[in-house]
Amino acid sequence: QQRPILETLVKLTEHYLKVRTCCTDSTGDQSASHLSAQKNCVEALGGVLNSLSSHAWLGSFLPACEGVRLLIQATGTDYNERVARSAASSLGHMAASSAAWKQSLIAHGQFISILGQRILHQQKSEKDDIGHQRCFCWVATIIGGLPVVTEVMTSKISSPTLQQAAICALIDILEDNSECAMAINVDQVHQTMEALSMTMSQHRARAPVQYKAIHALGLLHNVSPPSHHLPAVVLEGVLGALKTHPTEYKVARAVCRALRLFLSPRVGADRESSHVAIRRAIEVLQGQRCGDVVGKLLGDWSQATDKELFIDAAFVLGLVHSPLIPLRQLEESKPEPEFYIVRAGLIKGLFELVQSFNDILQPPHLLCAITLLQRVLGEAAASAADSPSGVINESAADVIMAAQLLGGLLEALALWQGLGNVQTKLYI
Repeated sequence: QQRPILETLVKLTEHYLKVRTCCTDSTGDQSASHLSAQKNCVEALGGVLNSLSSHAWLGSFLPACEGVRLLIQATGTDYNERVARSAASSLGHMAASSAAWKQSLIAHGQFISILGQRILHQQKSEKDDIGHQRCFCWVATIIGGLPVVTEVMTSKISSPTLQQAAICALIDILEDNSECAMAINVDQVHQTMEALSMTMSQHRARAPVQYKAIHALGLLHNVSPPSHHLPAVVLEGVLGALKTHPTEYKVARAVCRALRLFLSPRVGADRESSHVAIRRAIEVLQGQRCGDVVGKLLGDWSQATDKELFIDAAFVLGLVHSPLIPLRQLEESKPEPEFYIVRAGLIKGLFELVQSFNDILQPPHLLCAITLLQRVLGEAAASAADSPSGVINESAADVIMAAQLLGGLLEALALWQGLGNVQTKLYI
């Protein structure tokens, strides 16, 4: 039943191979129309080859082998960057979806060499450079794994454009689970993290390098072994980015998200080894004044509209410094609509903290937290009742829901700690 389909695909492949002269005449007319024809031809050829790449017979099918050779040729430095980028991208997708084609490209030393030349080649436009180099780095990493992106970052560490392109390519791969399996060796995670930390240190003034590198560190942490301990230089670098860019929202968001990941119990790790890793991270962060830095962040961004920022900040502050810090921030916040988001975020962050570390709040502080929640919940409920339309504000509803969740958890802990049945009025 597949024979007619395969025959049709073969004819399509043969059809696109007939137009190979569009991408082999590197010394011909370089007009816009000619470059467009080259690019379209390469993309069409790559699309057909990718649609066939899962078939085992493709590797011995001569027109297909010729098509791959043409794509490799089109990545050469004699061709326009956009043409080369399209050709390289097609080959990268083939390598990501087929182990056989990946091995074939690894064995093709010329292609790896061409990619290296393309990665190091810079044009006048920084924006174009990042786009082109990101693609070539992505293809090289799909084929060669983490050591490739590590080598790119360390070989030309003085170039912020190349660093940003390499980091973006790494993020692209880490965020795509299907490609992670092809390109990521968890034993190489530590070395890649250190390379990212070096990049952050070298380009501390470049905010995009900082928040993209931090995002990559968080993704690497997610694929690292449960027993993996974060190098101190990584934690110092992440917090250092926030010290350098305290008013850059994307940096603040990335730092809080990454620290939250680093301090959360690892899935698959036994309880003791997980807590040992977290304690080590806490000690490093305490030595870097993490409580002061993240506490200032909460003050600077108190009227931000991103609840997740406050959730992560409350979790980090409560664990590294004391849960009394986010509780104090909650107490000092005003019962006004512009503070509903920060209130909901702080309460949700405390809920997730107490859920992960049941002994984080001791009896005196536990009772104080319950009393504070009663007050916040009452204020949110009163505000909702005063609504002219009779419709509860979404942010006020978030405060009410978060307070009820945390209140229920704290009541259960109070009973567990032998404080008796705490009467709280935490439900409306």
